[in-house]
Amino acid sequence: MFKNLFLRNIRAADYLELFLVSAISSLLLVRFFLAITGYPQVGGDELHIAHMLWGGFLMLIAMILMMAFLGSRIQRVAAIIGGIGFGVFIDEIGKFITHDNNYFYQPAIALIYAIFIVLFLIFRYLSRKIELKSKEYVLNALVQLEDAVLDDMDTSEKKRVLALLRQADETTPLTQDLLALLPNVRSYPTKETQYLLSFRTWIDKTYSRLLHMRYANRTVKLFFILEASLFLAGVSLLIINTLVDLILGYKGLDNPQLPIIIGEVISVGIAAVFVFLGVLRFPQSRLSAYQYFQQATIVQIFLTEFFVFYREQFGALPFFLFNLFVFIALRTIIRAEERLRQKSS
Repeated sequence: MFKNLFLRNIRAADYLELFLVSAISSLLLVRFFLAITGYPQVGGDELHIAHMLWGGFLMLIAMILMMAFLGSRIQRVAAIIGGIGFGVFIDEIGKFITHDNNYFYQPAIALIYAIFIVLFLIFRYLSRKIELKSKEYVLNALVQLEDAVLDDMDTSEKKRVLALLRQADETTPLTQDLLALLPNVRSYPTKETQYLLSFRTWIDKTYSRLLHMRYANRTVKLFFILEASLFLAGVSLLIINTLVDLILGYKGLDNPQLPIIIGEVISVGIAAVFVFLGVLRFPQSRLSAYQYFQQATIVQIFLTEFFVFYREQFGALPFFLFNLFVFIALRTIIRAEERLRQKSS
């Protein structure tokens, strides 16, 4: 019954990652917006229209988009909208686990954190790199052939489809037919995607030019080492201040900030480990190093930022925006490196 139900999508990692980052971003931005506007109440004197409802509405829109339309583009849009909706939705969890509907219930932050940790682990498991079944390779190849139907398939995408079919069972009639069909598929851009492809080409050329610049690799490594060092220095200062408070008796072990500080220390430590692994991998594989740096940034965005936001409120936003910028830059660089590898292979 379930034999052909759970067929894995090789693009799952991208969609799930977009969902997580969108969810964290929307949650932090909602908290920031409410704080600077004095927590306004929508609905007048009699009603209170909670923003959890808007979150549910956005998640509904995402589900409708997924069910009503075809293609990877709409799936990316749905992942972003669904993530924004989930972040807005889960932000009000404090109201629904307390008798007095307390939005500011402090353990709610820890609960939200736990939910995102569980989601992260589930998403990592679902998008892990394992060998697919023959049918899954063929099905993913068929899905990616949508670009050919839309007259939007470039050479790298065509190579990707061919690689998927080569990993499938080539003795099956369908795989043989698709392999015979693929050379006849024209790879040319339409007017609608010309700007996108031109922008991608510009990114690839800029990236390739930067790679050949003197000290380029050293600069990248130094940037992430410096970033990790600054975060570690900040956390070290926080630990010292906490220890001083404990020694002088200003605050005891029952200090409600203590679990937050411990969580922040652990998350920054995890991010630093990813940066260290990335630096070690850089001489062997730039792509692998970038992926480690990206993992470090993801940890900073949806783990460290929660603890910083809990302590600092407004002070968390600049760090969040910086990490978001680094994440987007790394995502762009990784795609450019992957395309560069495909061209050279």
